[in-house]
Amino acid sequence: MDSYEKVRRFTEKTLMPKLEFFKSIGFSKDHLGSAISRDPTLLVRSLEKHINPSYNQLKIVLLTDEKVLAVVKRTS
Repeated sequence: MDSYEKVRRFTEKTLMPKLEFFKSIGFSKDHLGSAISRDPTLLVRSLEKHINPSYNQLKIVLLTDEKVLAVVKRTS
């Protein structure tokens, strides 16, 4: 497997699901780009083990995607 194929597989299996998740909760492309620039570890954290559980906990407390998004924007 060449380097291009490895990058393509990483993008399809790991990166795209994370980007789609952030998009689904209301991140704009601009804000997502800014958040990743400030904290690139967003792209290496596990969607299933870290990102989703953190989001779900925030949503339990804040109740809506809009409020969760506002908090994430303020802290990233």
